[in-house]
Amino acid sequence: YIIESIEIEQIIKKKQITYNFESVYGIKRERTIGYICLPTPINTSAQSMAELYARAVKTGENKQLINVIVKDSTSSFNSNENHDTILFRHLKFSETDNFFNALKNIRNINQAVIFDEYDISYSSNEDRDFISKIKKYQEKKIDVCLALSDKSLVLDHKIYSLFDYFFVYTSEVSHKRDESTNLAIRTIIEKLLKYGKPIILANTDSWSTIELFIRSGVEYVASSVITPISDKLTEPTSKTKAKIRRMID
Repeated sequence: YIIESIEIEQIIKKKQITYNFESVYGIKRERTIGYICLPTPINTSAQSMAELYARAVKTGENKQLINVIVKDSTSSFNSNENHDTILFRHLKFSETDNFFNALKNIRNINQAVIFDEYDISYSSNEDRDFISKIKKYQEKKIDVCLALSDKSLVLDHKIYSLFDYFFVYTSEVSHKRDESTNLAIRTIIEKLLKYGKPIILANTDSWSTIELFIRSGVEYVASSVITPISDKLTEPTSKTKAKIRRMID
């Protein structure tokens, strides 16, 4: 672990992580409500953030990694001066305490955390303080979001009601880009509608898929075809907004 530990220390010290943002666009509001933070390691042997995080856990440096990601991504987000939008971050539920610790000196930012459904499935069974931790986020005015991984919904129905947003990632629900994909997404959306929470369609590069689910009642979309992923907080063009408007007319 020594080599891995040294590399992670260098990544943290030299800030070898870049931060891009993907917009979450409100269809009916006709404006961007927030941005998903997408950190990426650079000039390292780690091929992805997931791989870098796994190494940090192995070497016991996950607290330091979470701390630098929270601080630097917040700085990057705030530099764009979009104070009325939400900063969405992916987070492991087990990192709750480290995340709160990293927030101690951060103020005046609207933010939300995104947890994976299978991560929550494990945590809700293993962590006796699961519900109180979820509520602690909300008490701190941090929205909690659930990223759906399976069209069958694997959690107890009471747990779904705890969340403020649902993210439906098209690549997670189905690996096929055809009608079966749309059917899988429609199935999961129909099951989620009863909870009365905002549903965000994410990770699709298909205008036809976006239009289909806008007409099905989805009011928020995160897609690079609406706004390119960038290190800046960008808005859709007037042409793109007009195209989306025609989908609901």
